[in-house]
Amino acid sequence: MKSDGIIFDMDGTLWDAVDSYATIWNRAIADMRLDVPPVRRPALEKMMGLPLDRIYDGLIGLPEVSGPFMALLERLESEMMPRLGGRLYPGVRETLEALRAGGARLFMVSNCGPDGLPNFLEYTGLGELMTDCLSLGENGLERRRTFWNSSDVIISAHPSTSATLPATWHTPTPRAYPSCGPPTVSDMT
Repeated sequence: MKSDGIIFDMDGTLWDAVDSYATIWNRAIADMRLDVPPVRRPALEKMMGLPLDRIYDGLIGLPEVSGPFMALLERLESEMMPRLGGRLYPGVRETLEALRAGGARLFMVSNCGPDGLPNFLEYTGLGELMTDCLSLGENGLERRRTFWNSSDVIISAHPSTSATLPATWHTPTPRAYPSCGPPTVSDMT
């Protein structure tokens, strides 16, 4: 089946940045002097893909400081992720390049903050391959609510378009997270 475009999630699909995120969360915990256990990779890994407020509830769970904590976390992520970054999964760059060379339009969605996707694209150098990106931090909608519904129709919530496209779903072989993994060219064609 020929498609008009392919939409990718960021975390757990194209790269692994869990250790960097844990470092940022732990810095925010220390800066606010919270009496909570440090964030460890296994706990954070299980929550990747959720909106930050749900991750906060699962890891920190102190409603009285959630607002200031989330503001600090967003600021620290904006400052630290361009330096810390993450690790692209093997074959991701080559796959995206091959898809673009074959005429595919590539898009990204994420439940990250407003700087998450720009930081990812800058750190990895993949910006020139993407047609467009949209995140929860930009439009206030979770990626699933932004781009698809239960009838498997991709719905564009980007202000510049109101188009809908039929969706084809593919779940690659798990590699880093139980429910995710990087696609390959053979997976997408």
